[in-house]
This record gives sequence, C-alpha cells and structure tokens, in this order.
Amino acid sequence: MKATNSMPPDPAGSTDPSPPSVRQRAITACLAVFLVVAGALATVGWYEADKEVRILCGLLTTGMPGAEVTRILGTAELARVRPADADVATASAFTFDAVANLRSSRCAVSLAGAAVTGSAFTRTVPLERVAAMMAASLLLLLSGFQVGLATGRVSGRMAWGGRFETLPRGYRRASAAAAALVLVMGWVLLERAEVVDLVEGDGAIHAAAWAITAFFLLSMAGNLASASPAERRLGIPVTIAMVILGCVVAYSG
Repeated sequence: MKATNSMPPDPAGSTDPSPPSVRQRAITACLAVFLVVAGALATVGWYEADKEVRILCGLLTTGMPGAEVTRILGTAELARVRPADADVATASAFTFDAVANLRSSRCAVSLAGAAVTGSAFTRTVPLERVAAMMAASLLLLLSGFQVGLATGRVSGRMAWGGRFETLPRGYRRASAAAAALVLVMGWVLLERAEVVDLVEGDGAIHAAAWAITAFFLLSMAGNLASASPAERRLGIPVTIAMVILGCVVAYSG
C-alpha cells in the first residue's frame, strides 16, 4: 500500500530545515556574549588610556620642575614613558603613551634646565569616528536589505523569524519603516562622533547612541533565539558588530 503524507501544508510556509540544536545555540550564544563583553572592555580600556594620557599631558605646564614631572607621571596607571629608561627629570625630551589604545594617544614633552618648556598631546586614531563610519556603512547595507524585504526581492526566510518565504503586506510595511529607521540610526552615530554636525547640544544624541546600542543588543538576543538558520547566519554577526561599534561611539567623549 502506497504511503501518503497526511500532514496539512503550512499556508505561511515551513521554517528553514535543520534548525540548530540546543548545543549549537548555546555555543553561539556564549561566543556572542564573549565578543560583546570583550568589545565593551576593550572600548573602556581604549578611552581610559586616552583620557589618562590627555589629562597628564595637560598637567605638564611650562616651567614645571623635572622632579614634579616625575611625581605626576608616577601616578599613571596606563601611560608609559618612551623610551622606558628615560629620566624624565633630566631628559631634554620624552614621550608617553598607552598600550591599551595601541599608543594612538601620545604626549610629547620637551625640557630645558630640568624644567618643562612645552607639551603637546596628539591622537593618531580617532576611534569613535572610525567606528561611526563603519557602523553607518553597515546600517546603509542593512537599510538596503530591508528595502529588499519590503519589495519582495529578498527572501523572507532571512528575517522576521524566517516564517515566510514572501513577506505578507504588514511585514513588508514594517521592513520599509525599518529601512528608514536604520538610516536615522546611522546619522545619530555619525553626529555623536562629530563626523557630521547638524544639531546643537550633545545630550540627546548621546542618549540616542546608547539607545541604538541597546536596540541591537536586544536584536542580537532575538537573532540568537530565531529558528531560521538564514536569519541567524546574517543577523547574529551584524548585530554583534553593531553592539560593539555602537558602544565605541556612545562611550566616546
């Protein structure tokens, strides 16, 4: 007797085959959390190193005795004098920087007669601007992806839980709105990093940058919980990157 399939078809379309196992989900979740925490800690370390070098450099005023310079630099937790064997009380010139931000913040100090004659702080890598431009580029691509979902040119399996091959009208409208929203997010991050300067006052922009970071953190959790392999493959890396980049931009200043 010929066997037949008695299961009724799913009008919305079945979800992607081979959903991830519990073990795979746990490994992916642990990796995602590790990357986010590591990114957050690296961000804090970077900006704290930058702040320490900048503050110490500002304290080394013209005419300050070399002995006082030695005392001030002795309070440093992250900054280190270059060359390491320099005697800052008697040297004619030296610099100090911090490994925690890849020595991108540096203070050059000149002395004459065992007294400071000048100090100059420089930054070679404006991390918040680099991160903001990377985030804005990623959000531009994400906006295009949402437009593709809204117009039906991108498979619905890659978003909204992967429940639909072709999104229903309501979901398409939501994707169209999301396309516009992520462009606004990109502008906020660029504004926060001072890549663009269209509004006065930083308080609201600062809060919005943290809100964007929190939004993508929640989105990451949603992608980790998704039953759609296609959505997980795309969404998890994107949201991890946006959480880290958002943290870099929001924490700056």
